[in-house]
Amino acid sequence: MRAATFAVFMAAERKRWGDVIRAANITNEGVRRRREGARPAAENLLFLRLGGTGGTRFRSEQEPHFMSPDRLNGIADRLITARRAGARIVLGADAPRDYEEGFAIQDEVAAALGSPVIGWKVMEVPSGPVIFAPIVQSGKVEPGGTWSVVGCEPAGMELEIAFRLGRDVPAGASPEQVLDAVAAAHVVFELCQSRIADPGSQPRHVMLADCISNAGVVVGPEIADWRSVDLKARPGRLLVDGKVHVEGKSIDPIAALHLLPPELAARGKRLAAGQIVITGSLIGMNAGVQIASD
Repeated sequence: MRAATFAVFMAAERKRWGDVIRAANITNEGVRRRREGARPAAENLLFLRLGGTGGTRFRSEQEPHFMSPDRLNGIADRLITARRAGARIVLGADAPRDYEEGFAIQDEVAAALGSPVIGWKVMEVPSGPVIFAPIVQSGKVEPGGTWSVVGCEPAGMELEIAFRLGRDVPAGASPEQVLDAVAAAHVVFELCQSRIADPGSQPRHVMLADCISNAGVVVGPEIADWRSVDLKARPGRLLVDGKVHVEGKSIDPIAALHLLPPELAARGKRLAAGQIVITGSLIGMNAGVQIASD
């Protein structure tokens, strides 16, 4: 089995951050907690752009339909089994029908992992809603540590800019209050592994059920004086075994951060002290993990 050494250079810092990634086995042990009951979901969604101080958001005009708890629990069970086995599954007729079902299944999967939520990934779907997924403690890998990947299905990583919260974000917080709650900005690797077959062709509401392919995170060094520099179009590069593998730029990490609090609040969640928010890849998805079999 061979390990690849990764290094990230953020142009302003001129610092090298290395991380060795190897493949082996990992077991996620968790206690299953069920949510009772069901709530209406959207069968036909018409997304309307809303203005406001929290960044561009979307809401949906919904025609309610009944989400069967048994059906959603069954889909969640299949995803949890796939996650623990390191397998990919074809959902077929079991696929979530819309974003509401995607979020409901995601909640079931996250609860079953039995691990504290340490952060969130957030993204805005083109011509669609803002979606998010939890990052849990069991998926965190320390810098210089080892990511042990379950199974032999593809895995990869994304280089991102993240924000670490120093205190809770209050309900209805303004953009200024959200930024005031940030303790630091960091370079991070998002660790990715889809439990759904052919993830690149799946609608976003389907991938939402699988936590948008999140498998964990590596929180790297702080970005010095981040409040005084422009984080938009921030250059970054990924090195594999000392050679440049890919280069890219950020889009607008602060705008991505501002999208999250109102969307969390709409679903009874919030940003808490100590959590991190990852804001999108500078370099796309990279198959940075090498898996060998005997």
